[in-house]
Amino acid sequence: MKSKMKNLVTNCVFIVVYALFLLLTFNVTIAQEKQKDAKLNKTNAKLEKTTQKPLSNLPVKKNIIELKTIKSKIKILIKDPWLINITQGVLVVLIVGFIFLPIRYFRNRKKKKREKKRDEKLDQIDEKGNLSNEKLDHIINTLVIVKMSPEESSDAFNKDVANYIEKEKKSLKEEKDKADSFYDNKQYEKALIHYQNIINKVKSYPIYFSLGNTFASINKYEEALKFYDEAIKIKPDDTATLNNKGVILSFLKKHQEALGVFNKIIELQPNNTDAWNNKGNVFDQLGQKHKALEAYNQAIKFEYNHANAWKNKGKVLTKLGKKHEALETYNQAIKFRPDDAEAWRNKGFVYFELGEKGAALDAFDKAIKIKPDFAEAWNDKGIFLSFSGEKDAALKAFDEAINLKPDCAGFWSNKGDLLAKLGKKDEALKACNQAIKLEPNPEGAWLGKWTVLYELGKKEEAKQYFDKAKELGLKKT
Repeated sequence: MKSKMKNLVTNCVFIVVYALFLLLTFNVTIAQEKQKDAKLNKTNAKLEKTTQKPLSNLPVKKNIIELKTIKSKIKILIKDPWLINITQGVLVVLIVGFIFLPIRYFRNRKKKKREKKRDEKLDQIDEKGNLSNEKLDHIINTLVIVKMSPEESSDAFNKDVANYIEKEKKSLKEEKDKADSFYDNKQYEKALIHYQNIINKVKSYPIYFSLGNTFASINKYEEALKFYDEAIKIKPDDTATLNNKGVILSFLKKHQEALGVFNKIIELQPNNTDAWNNKGNVFDQLGQKHKALEAYNQAIKFEYNHANAWKNKGKVLTKLGKKHEALETYNQAIKFRPDDAEAWRNKGFVYFELGEKGAALDAFDKAIKIKPDFAEAWNDKGIFLSFSGEKDAALKAFDEAINLKPDCAGFWSNKGDLLAKLGKKDEALKACNQAIKLEPNPEGAWLGKWTVLYELGKKEEAKQYFDKAKELGLKKT
């Protein structure tokens, strides 16, 4: 980079010096020609006065005319006053242009560098919707948690309560039905009460399994893990429970343990597509993208219409820079599951990266149409609109995302950044403060607050926020 800058400056200096030389030479030539013309006119006047004859009949005049004819093509530029002015103007523009070109270059470079630091926060999405350093790293991996079919669950539960008297058996079945109904309707807290009532009376594999799934649904992963382990004690080789345990271990960032679980499933069932898909996700989280692709391809090999495997493969291809392949892969995922809002969202980002803004916006809108409460899609649409210069529309999209998930620090941070760009510094400061309140360590929010305070002229106060953002950035690396 430094050598390129040095070459640019050197070339500009050379061009300016050369243009100055041309301009000086040009003006000197004009002056010389004017002197010659004046001298020639003076000589002609003397000759006409002496001879009392038209100068055109004299040999000397003919010689002068012939000489001018021979040089006419060369001197036309110098003789024509319009061409003189134009040429001088062009040379002056060149000189001025190449003097200011390096100044403008360095000024724009400094501005872009400053904006890049701020805008990088809009290119990074964390687990809550914020942006991360690796492009498109936010795109969701679909880790599959397996559910038992109602028939399978009922059969297993009936065996567990077979020795109970009929009255107790009926009561337990009714309570299980209530718990299952609450779970299916996403009333997880109520489902937990009934499942725990049952488990206090009977140690049943399907109830342990259901308790694990219910805790996983409300993001209480440690509790979920405990109940999956209890279920595995009863059925050590049950691939459904093992799969869900592996997913929870992945959520807890215990990647090597998760890989061990998925490998055990594949040993038991080599064609278990969910295990291959989830194994690919763990490899992706570990940064081993090519191994992740191999795992996704295995899932697709055994089940060609595995929409999640196609979608996750698309994410990895995007991160590897293979955007066109990723686009084809997302199309396959959507072909097998047209109402997959996440696939449409991810597809929108690929279009955005390819510069196809219309298609990107259509994809984001499609994701939102399928899932109107998809807060992350609204947030992503806001990011896209902000980058596209449609800042008012972007602000509305961020507001929609915040209305759906008001406790997401990333959404507030993105909104604060946009408000700062719109010159609404007081509102921007409030948004950044809200982001920091919700999550004390979001680098983007601290940097956003620094930007706003700096633009307000509060440089000393701003410095502490910049230092905090820098500290968080170093911790990440």
